[in-house]
Amino acid sequence: MSLRFDHLSGVGQVKLTGHFSGQSALDFLPAIRRTLPAYANHPLVINMEDVERIDTLGMGAMLVLHRDAERQATVVHIKNCKQHVRDVFRIANLDKPLCFD
Repeated sequence: MSLRFDHLSGVGQVKLTGHFSGQSALDFLPAIRRTLPAYANHPLVINMEDVERIDTLGMGAMLVLHRDAERQATVVHIKNCKQHVRDVFRIANLDKPLCFD
């Protein structure tokens, strides 16, 4: 998996690509935690249009991101999620705490 951080006029965007699983999910957490403070009180978009697969570690990383963002009043929006990836969140009942657009 790869990730790219962009700042678009007051909105942060993280673009994820590939398989969000295993080690890539574990690598995501320190990277996002270093970046998150820059977006305090601003929205952060997680663009998942190129994520082909997500496992439990990937879902856990998204929940940790959600919790950390909530603490600093940052709203995280998950965008462009493929239906089969979104279904994984729904089946695990994780679609409720996360904000999908």
